[in-house]
Amino acid sequence: MSESNVLNSPSTVTGGGGGGQFLINPPGGKFDNPPDDNLTVLARMVERISSTLNDLIHLQPKILPELLAADLAEVWPEAQNNFTQIIKILRSELLIALPPVNLMAELERAGLTGAMLRMKANSLYFFLNRIDGNVEAYKRQYARYEKPILTYPEYKGIARTLLGWLKPGFKVMNSILGSLPDVLPGKEIIKELKEHTEAGYEVGEHMAEQSEAK
Repeated sequence: MSESNVLNSPSTVTGGGGGGQFLINPPGGKFDNPPDDNLTVLARMVERISSTLNDLIHLQPKILPELLAADLAEVWPEAQNNFTQIIKILRSELLIALPPVNLMAELERAGLTGAMLRMKANSLYFFLNRIDGNVEAYKRQYARYEKPILTYPEYKGIARTLLGWLKPGFKVMNSILGSLPDVLPGKEIIKELKEHTEAGYEVGEHMAEQSEAK
């Protein structure tokens, strides 16, 4: 069998209890990248977003206001489970019954294949590498603090740098999560969690600016 025929052969992720299926690559389909490459790249992107959000929600000492941080941490396990399901579906590790859907066509329509996917992946990692790096630096610098860091005047250093990277980083995360096909289970839950985490950090920064102005 030629390489072309291999790349264009049908592949599915299926499950019992309804006979639904994800049609990964329909016969005769043609995409910029082999389907498995697109799915693997996207799975890694979603996994990385999950990891970064986990760090931001549970960051110690907190930048998030106390009440918001507690609420986000409480619902995180449910969101993390949805992240895991989506990642496993994209990696063909989870068999799940859903209405028939051409997943690769949906991903292509959303700009999550080929050159568009590569561009989005490079943009995502550009910001998340810097966010994650600043999170680690923040943990080292403020390890001795117990109360929320914004209650201390010293927060202006690495905390300010982290907040600066979060603004564009959240926009890019939202672009990826918002583009995921609606048929993927829990997509809206993780997108909303990201949005509330983003709002929480914006409020934390605003509260700090108000404190400085006094």
